Amino acid sequence: MSTTTELTWNEKYLTGNQDIDDQHKRIFDLLEKLNNQLKNNEEGNSMAIEVVMDLLDYTLKHFIFEENLLELNDYPDLTKHKLGHDMLTLKVMQYKDDIDANKEVNLSELKDFIFEWLTSHILMVDMQYVPYLKEKKS
Repeated sequence: MSTTTELTWNEKYLTGNQDIDDQHKRIFDLLEKLNNQLKNNEEGNSMAIEVVMDLLDYTLKHFIFEENLLELNDYPDLTKHKLGHDMLTLKVMQYKDDIDANKEVNLSELKDFIFEWLTSHILMVDMQYVPYLKEKKS
């Protein structure tokens, strides 16, 4: 299980694109906020669910931004990159639907899932486009 310290963004996640890096930082901030609310059980689950909804919405907006950036730069592996986003989006939408339907959702499990996915995606997938975008910029 993730701890608050592990949920903190650090420089190993830098892509060199300020917009992408700022968006990744925001996702980490939302994950940390959710983690703190779950840990402290602040105001029951209603506040945690609000943060979850913000986290899910922001993550989906980030995907759209990142995919548009890669498309504008003719990134050759865009289809594969988008497939990774699509897989998480399906899972995220399932959680959102369950929350909207007032079904029981394990928010801690969701937080851990998004954190694990996000960190591995940034380090193993997003970092693949970093040299390509730097080359396109120069």
